[in-house]
Amino acid sequence: MLARFAGALVLATFLCVPLEIRAQTVSLIPTNAPWKYLDAGVDPGVAWRAPAFDASYWPTGLGPLGYGEPFVNTMLNLGSGTNRLLTAYFRRTFIVPNAAAITGLTMRLLRDDGAVVYLNGTELFRTTCPSARELLDAGHERGGRDR
Repeated sequence: MLARFAGALVLATFLCVPLEIRAQTVSLIPTNAPWKYLDAGVDPGVAWRAPAFDASYWPTGLGPLGYGEPFVNTMLNLGSGTNRLLTAYFRRTFIVPNAAAITGLTMRLLRDDGAVVYLNGTELFRTTCPSARELLDAGHERGGRDR
């Protein structure tokens, strides 16, 4: 599961993906599972979303990841002063034993401010994060003509 969290910064996050396999629920990613994450204030571009992306140099931390809450297992870098980090990136690989037997997929996400979730490079879910098009449109509207 690939997840990009944007907004002010994720307060805490966990992802649990139970799958129904013949009336049985299987959790593929437990709450305290290890995640690869990037909280260095750099933009990794879009390549990080691809399943083959090499995130071996990213730090690993146990979920939930975030800051400012007692239940967080991995504290993220917030930046400092007026140079606050706005985005952290998270990656988690999981194996589906028999994809043909899957009849449903449920994702649980705990976030503060916003999140965008990707699976195998495809955006699945977005919450309180504008799309790139919305950001461009908003910038154009605010900019307007010179006065």
